[in-house]
Amino acid sequence: AKSEAEAKAKTEADRKAKAIAELKTMQEAEAKSEAELKAKEEADLKAKENAGAFYRPLLMLSYTVDAQLVESSSLGFYHFMNLIYHAIAVCLLYFFLFRFSFDLGIIFLLCLLFLIHPVLSQAVGWIPGRNDSILTIFVLGSFIFLHNLLNGKTFLKNYLLHLLFFFCALLTKETAIVLVLMYCLYVWKIKI
Repeated sequence: AKSEAEAKAKTEADRKAKAIAELKTMQEAEAKSEAELKAKEEADLKAKENAGAFYRPLLMLSYTVDAQLVESSSLGFYHFMNLIYHAIAVCLLYFFLFRFSFDLGIIFLLCLLFLIHPVLSQAVGWIPGRNDSILTIFVLGSFIFLHNLLNGKTFLKNYLLHLLFFFCALLTKETAIVLVLMYCLYVWKIKI
C-alpha cells in the first residue's frame, strides 16, 4: 500500500509538474505573441506615417492592377510592366518630337537614346521606379495635346485631354506641379 501511495504521489507530482511546465510554456508563448503583436502594431503605425508622405493614387493603382492580374508573388510581371510603361513613354516621345518637324533620323536617335540610356535604368529595372515612366507618359501626353491646342486643332477636345493628362501626372508624382511653369514657358516660346 505504501508503494502504491508513493506511486500515486509521484504520478500526481509529475502531473502537477507537467501542468506547471505547460502553463509556463503558454505564458511564454502569450508574452512572445504579445511582443510580436506590439512590434507589428508599431511597424504598421510607422508604415501609415510614412505612407502619408506621398499621394500617388495612379501609381498605387498600377501596382494593384498588376497584383490582380498575376496572383502569384512573381516579381517578373512587375518588371515586365515597367518595360511596357517605358516603351509607351518612348513611343510618346517619338510622337512629341514628330510634331516639331525634326528629321526622322534625329527623332529615331533621340528616342533610341531615351530607350537605352543608363540614367533611366532605375525607372525600368527597379519596381518602385515605375512612377517616373508613368509620369513621363502623362507629361508627354499633356504636352502633345497642349501643342495641338496651340496650333489651332479642335480646342475643347485638346484642352480637356491636356488637362486630363496634367491631372493624371499630378496623381502619379507630386513633382508634376513643375509642369505649370513648363507650360508657361512653352506657350511663351510658341507665341514669340
